[in-house]
Amino acid sequence: MKLLIHTCCADCALKMEQSFFQAVNKHDLNLAKQSEDKLTNQDEMLKQQKTDIESPNRKFADIKNPNFVKMPGEMLFYFANDNIHPRSEWLSRYRALKKIAKERNWKIAVKNYRPSDYFEHILSLGNFPEESQRCPVCWRLRLKNSFNYAAAHEFDLVTTTLLSSHYQASKIITRIAEDIAQQYPQVDFWQPPQINKDSEFKGFYKQNYCGCAFSLVERMREKYKK
Repeated sequence: MKLLIHTCCADCALKMEQSFFQAVNKHDLNLAKQSEDKLTNQDEMLKQQKTDIESPNRKFADIKNPNFVKMPGEMLFYFANDNIHPRSEWLSRYRALKKIAKERNWKIAVKNYRPSDYFEHILSLGNFPEESQRCPVCWRLRLKNSFNYAAAHEFDLVTTTLLSSHYQASKIITRIAEDIAQQYPQVDFWQPPQINKDSEFKGFYKQNYCGCAFSLVERMREKYKK
């Protein structure tokens, strides 16, 4: 399984990597326990199957494989963030991601920076739309770009580091991602069973606002208001 991780910044990428390996390790442990239980209970299972076959009032049991779950085996961090403003901020976050990727041997890909695409979608809502209006549009735009890339490059799964942030609406993001996934039969949305949002990492650039021009203005207002 090939997993594309839409990546907003290095810090959230590290949280998602941590969550990824926790999910893989938990999955491997579960498979090992299931295999052990299967061997232990083999005689009982054979007896039950024999009963199912011989009983005139019962159909043969439809045995489903409990081990079949979609788990990623290869990761690509995809930096697709036309919302980030100004360009210097976009570069700072991208360089931080490159730094961490080099240290941890990650594969990364970068979408060409086109802030005009972002503003075209957002300004259709008004000159200064509220956060509750603009954020879902922003999330959808970036996730749509990510699914497009995943489908074009034969990835099986897509997720996003936005899910690892306390400042993002995870439930809404999940609904948007699941909705987009319906348009791509060959690509599924993958959500780690557990994400450590409180994990802390150091040694690289960390932003102090969401990324878009609107959030920057709002932060400045908050900082300097009397």
